[in-house]
Amino acid sequence: MSFVTPVKKLASPLLITPALAPFESLVALNHPPQLPNKLANFLKNAILYHRESPDFPSFQASPLFPNLCSILLQQMLDPKQNESSCQLLGNLFMAYFEFFAKQRSQQMIAALIRKLYKSALPTTNQGIVVYLSFLILSYSPDMLQFLGSLDVDKKNGLKILMDHWLLHQPKFAGNLSKLHSVRGLVHIYR
Repeated sequence: MSFVTPVKKLASPLLITPALAPFESLVALNHPPQLPNKLANFLKNAILYHRESPDFPSFQASPLFPNLCSILLQQMLDPKQNESSCQLLGNLFMAYFEFFAKQRSQQMIAALIRKLYKSALPTTNQGIVVYLSFLILSYSPDMLQFLGSLDVDKKNGLKILMDHWLLHQPKFAGNLSKLHSVRGLVHIYR
């Protein structure tokens, strides 16, 4: 799944790795407040842009980039985190788990559902719903069973997902997001 058109000539992704080192301490401090969105956008685009590069395997092996993504995702999943700084949470999840961490933990998916339950911004909902739609399309029976067994504040996880999905789906932006959303809904309801 790609959000970026591949480019023929790419600079080495290893060139940006040293520039990311100072951000690790800034993310840990959660300062400035707009940093998570800006950094999530940069990391997502860097992953998707450089995946065609011949240096990408060494880029994946570098511990800084996945560590920074992991710290940022944990911070964005924190229930106390301001929702406006988590607008790109779903997009970063998609890029991170596609290229770095192949194993998706149930705790991370449960945290996404909790974040979705507390979320009111359509942009935050869109990213999370599209990512969960991708997971439903990829791992349908297991994913639906897990969401059905998940409880968040005495509410079923699948019901929370469907409520937010159907409420915010008309507001989704982008053809790819709409396509995955509709395909996920059709897959659930068939």
